Amino acid sequence: MYVEQNTDGTVGGSHFSLLYLVEGLDKALFEPTVVFYQEHRLIPAYRQAGCEVVVLKKPAPLDFKRLFPALAALSKNPISNALAVMPALALQKALNYLRGFVLPSFECWQFLLKGRFDLLHLNNTVLRPQQWILASLFARTRAVAHERGINKSFPAHAFILARALGAIICISEAVRTNLLRNGFPERKLHLIYNGLDPDRFKPLRTREQVLAELGIGKAAPLAGIVGNIKKWKGQEVVIKAMRRVIDRFPGARCLVIGDASENDREYMEHVTGLIASEGLGGSVIITGYRKDVPDLVNCLDVLVHASVEPEPFGRVLLEGMALGKPVISNTIGSGPEIVIDGVTGLLVEPGDEKSLAEAIIRVFGDPERSREMGRAGRKRLEELFPVSENVKKTEELYLRMLP
Repeated sequence: MYVEQNTDGTVGGSHFSLLYLVEGLDKALFEPTVVFYQEHRLIPAYRQAGCEVVVLKKPAPLDFKRLFPALAALSKNPISNALAVMPALALQKALNYLRGFVLPSFECWQFLLKGRFDLLHLNNTVLRPQQWILASLFARTRAVAHERGINKSFPAHAFILARALGAIICISEAVRTNLLRNGFPERKLHLIYNGLDPDRFKPLRTREQVLAELGIGKAAPLAGIVGNIKKWKGQEVVIKAMRRVIDRFPGARCLVIGDASENDREYMEHVTGLIASEGLGGSVIITGYRKDVPDLVNCLDVLVHASVEPEPFGRVLLEGMALGKPVISNTIGSGPEIVIDGVTGLLVEPGDEKSLAEAIIRVFGDPERSREMGRAGRKRLEELFPVSENVKKTEELYLRMLP
């Protein structure tokens, strides 16, 4: 059984990575069930891949100050704050712990017993959902977790529960190194890169058709960044870089491909305001959510990956490589594991719009060299990051864990 914990309303790399895994599983050996905590657009594809899909509801935490507005007024007085507000907040914390961890742990335990699952696979991180780890102990179900993040620290209770896992799959050496640095046992850490089948990431329309739809001329140099619009993803850095790029290539354009969740609307407003203030209204296009990402990436002369924090993996880099595009990434996180600087793309310092602009200008200014990097990137993808290798190594790990 797989558990995908994401509940922010977006469909990201963890969803696609899990989908490619369950599609490739040997169904003669494994019968997958996938648990989600929200409805999303990929669920039909999971069912088509031979999965049973269950959507559970996550209880919303209690907020006494919202439920009882008078508490806000009482908190302003030291005496009433100590006598009424603090006890109420302590009760809120206890009830949320009961509703958010204790009771769900019991429900997860019952779920595991009823389904008679041999193996539990947490798809996101060792940090959550911890109720499933506790339930796996009670149900005596072997458990493995993917770590798809680079966390600066791990709470003590999360660290303790994570030690009950039989294995932790690290999606990059950067992730593995971070876990080792935080005290996780090396014997439990298994490096299995995310994978992509390049033959599945193909455009359905011609470059000319897509450019015509976007109102971009065929000769315009075109850069692009793909992903959910979040501050740490670095869309702001790309926009600032494009201001410099256009000084060298006045006709250049940039696509910001993706949308923001409700939690990131403020950053989205900042990004749109920055485009206007930099005078880039006709040069930088926010496409919003698109189903035809391969069509858009196929139009690019360079794909940019600009995260300002260490990126655990960066699936979009593989997507650019699949279509033979030179890619630009950062020198931190997994970027140097995926991109060979000067061979398959270019590496720049995170958050440095000047260096990023210079890299984009370098790609735009040497089309033949850029095509060579794109071809080398496609070859590297086929050799190191095929989804078949991801499935094979994961199945081998499962079989070592099962009796």
